[in-house]
Amino acid sequence: MKRIIIIAIVLSLSLLHVAAQASTDVPQAVGHAFGTRYPNCQPHWEKTNAGFIASFKTDHLARRAYYTPGGDWIRTETHIRQMRGLPAAVRKGFHESAYVAWSVDSMFDQVGQDGHTYVIKVSRVVDDRVGALLQAYCLLYFSPQGTLTRAENVP
Repeated sequence: MKRIIIIAIVLSLSLLHVAAQASTDVPQAVGHAFGTRYPNCQPHWEKTNAGFIASFKTDHLARRAYYTPGGDWIRTETHIRQMRGLPAAVRKGFHESAYVAWSVDSMFDQVGQDGHTYVIKVSRVVDDRVGALLQAYCLLYFSPQGTLTRAENVP
């Protein structure tokens, strides 16, 4: 009897998962492109103005793959939990940058059609000179060799 209940629960959860995936209206080309690149992964889909994002886990790591509406892969980001998860050269580049005093909010290993980049999102509190404190955010892009290639203010 226990076995039947467990099987029923597993089947109903599987059907809910399939229904949730279908309700996202992911085009077949996008789903096929994801399945080809990441077989045996079960993504959670999100639709954006630029296309689709698949959130999933592989090797116990949280990842996000970005696709155009036509199914072309743009990039995949892997979340990095701690600074020690970055390559030594990238850690060194960050510690030698002008942003070392900023708070690290998140880090990603980003692989795309234009290569491999490490992205560090940093923030700091800024006084707007009239007494109000504002939060400033910046995305820092590092090459695998630890060179800061771009710093982008985030609104």
